[in-house]
Amino acid sequence: MINLYNKLFLQKHLFNDDSKIKKAIEVNRFANPKIDIDKEVFNIISATEVLKLLDVGCGNGDLLIRFRKEFGFIGELHGIDLSEGILNAAINENKKSKLGIAFRVDDAQTLDYPDDSFDAIVSKNVLYYVPDIQKAVDECHRCLKDGGLFISIIYSKNNQPKLVKLREEVARKLGSKEVLNPQDRLSAETFNKYLENFSKVEARNMQNEIRIGFPKPYIEYFDCMRPHFDPIPNDEQWDQVLNSVKHIIEREIVQKGNFTDKNAFTIFIAKK
Repeated sequence: MINLYNKLFLQKHLFNDDSKIKKAIEVNRFANPKIDIDKEVFNIISATEVLKLLDVGCGNGDLLIRFRKEFGFIGELHGIDLSEGILNAAINENKKSKLGIAFRVDDAQTLDYPDDSFDAIVSKNVLYYVPDIQKAVDECHRCLKDGGLFISIIYSKNNQPKLVKLREEVARKLGSKEVLNPQDRLSAETFNKYLENFSKVEARNMQNEIRIGFPKPYIEYFDCMRPHFDPIPNDEQWDQVLNSVKHIIEREIVQKGNFTDKNAFTIFIAKK
């Protein structure tokens, strides 16, 4: 049975490179109103004195790279991820552009930093995949200085309902048991219970709508879901799945002019 939260499975199938992140970013270019999560996070930390920041589960380093290149953050930047494969893009861009960001492989559950190391720690849509969520949050709390901020972006259980329905239909057609949707395990509606050690928590709810007039970006996004099915479909099965999903999207576009789905997430700002 596939374990979505197994370290080797994550490294091999879900986060072996940054292609899945890029496809998710691409489909969200069609969302309105536009919400720039990285800029939202930057605005939050800009309101306080943040000299040293850590991104837990930084992936391809997009947030930290934008902090340095676009937003002009001059403080110390650190990024960790469980997968060396997905970090390669971050390390290469950091070296090429001489950004001075410290990237390394590390586990959110056992952060290799001393107590009171950071003014702010960011975790953007990653805690769903951590086996022990509370342990990871407690590690972030430990590594924060007093008064430091833990900023987490967590999807709502109501995020992308059409995607959830599509995945359920695919699982039924394949005769397979789908691995649990990450939001079934952790959602914005349940995240507060992990933040009890923080002195103050603010939650900012966000939502917008994906509106796509042609199927390609969404099909490429859905293609990333292949490892979420148990057993993982073979090539022939998955080609059939993608064709079926394409027909569903095309039908809605013909009927309504666009294929739409709703994004819903929350930015949590927890103060130590």
